[in-house]
Order: sequence, then C-alpha cells, then structure tokens
Amino acid sequence: MDLSLLETLRDKIVNGKDFADIFEYFYDHFGENTEFLDEGEPANDQLLVGLLGKIGGAIFKTDRVRLDNLFLIRIPEYHFIHGGFTMNGAISSVIYCTDLQKGIVVVHRPKSNPPTHFARFSAEMLAPNLTAQASKFKH
Repeated sequence: MDLSLLETLRDKIVNGKDFADIFEYFYDHFGENTEFLDEGEPANDQLLVGLLGKIGGAIFKTDRVRLDNLFLIRIPEYHFIHGGFTMNGAISSVIYCTDLQKGIVVVHRPKSNPPTHFARFSAEMLAPNLTAQASKFKH
C-alpha cells in the first residue's frame, strides 16, 4: 500500500472541485483496503464530531442531528482521519486533514433530491469581527 497517495488526497480535499471524484479517489486507493484500515488507530476527535453535527444541521435543516455508529480512524503520521457513520439515519462518510483543519463529508439520502449531499468544511477559527458578522446568518 502506497500511503504517499494520501498527499494527493490531501491536495484534493483542499483544492478539488468534484467532491464525488475526491471520494472515488479515496475509496479506490484506501477506503476499501483492509491494509489501510490496519495502518490506523481509533480516533476520538470531539472538534470533528461537533463539526459533523453542524454540517448535518445545515443539510437536514434542523438543530437536531443524530450521529450513530460513528467510527473514526486516524493515520497519525499523515494527520488524516476518515470514518463512517449514520447522520439522522443517512449513510455518511468523512475524510479530514487534522493539520489543515479541512475535510469533506458525504451524506447519502436516497429519498431526497439530490440523493447525495457533499460538504467541504473547515475548522479554522474566524477572526472576532468575522464571528460577529457570521452570527447574523442562519441556515
């Protein structure tokens, strides 16, 4: 397994335009490879979990988001976390670069239009003046 391909994935997470293509790259090279899963260790990243809840709120247009069966795996030397879960019952997956504080989540809702929702997100802190401006907006 060539873990150096994670560098390409990291670049795609930050700069890629086609989120389906990014997840396809992840699954083609890593996601379905047991050797890759063995490289990682279980992760408990509360910042990421909180972000997933906020993203879910935007996708489902609610303040009540339920994350179940959350299983996150960290590859420490590449500052990378990936995992699967259900979000309000919808099958979901996340890929996240801890050092860059950027990631992409996919949520599959077969009965919605479109059925698959993607969101690129960042955990970077806003400057105080931007925080005040952002608080004026609601989803």
